[in-house]
Amino acid sequence: MVYQVLATAVDWQHQVPETGTLTVITDSIKADATFLLLHTLASSLKQTTNEETVILVSFEQIFVHYSRILRKMGSNVDALKLDGRLAFVDGLSELSELTKLKKNHLDTSTNVSDAMKPNSFIKGLGDLNAADTVSALMQAVLGCSYKIDNTTNNKPARKIKGIFIHGLSVLVDIACGANIIRLFINILKTYLQENGGFLVILTNADQDIINESEAEDDFVSLLTGILYQADLVFQVEPLISGYSTDVTGQISIASKPHYKAQISGPTVLHYKTQDTKTVFFAPGQMARF
Repeated sequence: MVYQVLATAVDWQHQVPETGTLTVITDSIKADATFLLLHTLASSLKQTTNEETVILVSFEQIFVHYSRILRKMGSNVDALKLDGRLAFVDGLSELSELTKLKKNHLDTSTNVSDAMKPNSFIKGLGDLNAADTVSALMQAVLGCSYKIDNTTNNKPARKIKGIFIHGLSVLVDIACGANIIRLFINILKTYLQENGGFLVILTNADQDIINESEAEDDFVSLLTGILYQADLVFQVEPLISGYSTDVTGQISIASKPHYKAQISGPTVLHYKTQDTKTVFFAPGQMARF
């Protein structure tokens, strides 16, 4: 058992988050949690029908990075992307105002295959007010849920099964205020609650940065607000007892009382990362590869 151990621990009956919920994953420079985000994404893709889509939004990496990892995990990324069951929103390539200085731009490139090209881009936020920034973010994300009907030229909306956001705190680095980002997440979560989808966010929560920041700092304010809205929190961190060849790190799990008063599994899981998978197991148990 690999990912199933974690899904069972938090009582995910179908090994994906329940509809209408917000799951927050936090990491730091000492422990990267991308593996957990992508394991949950891969599990969701296995259950996505032709009438549904899963959207990955990244402010950290371009699509080829995730494609390579997901292939190793057994996902047929090209097919999923081409038939619309997987959509990618690029929040990295054209986000900064400095990207205007680039000679070549990914959003206008003709040298990228359809399978690798993002479905939409997040850009130009620096020129917008608060309301227009939220609107631009929502349009970039939700616009990926449309599919082209070649027979009628209509674009009926697919049902969004889930939205995954990687690197939300990057928006703070480009001077996007925490109140704007929190409003965006609140509107997005409400939309998914009303339409039967779930939201998963991976964001940085480096304790060293928090300790050096004031409570009103945008980084701290964003993290506080996202954790407040969350139903379930996974905190990925180094092994607290020190280095081990058998354990890569640990995941502390917190369930909000309004969501689940108590989860059936342990509130701390150990994990061991490998080339094609991650093994999860309770402290004191041996990893089963």
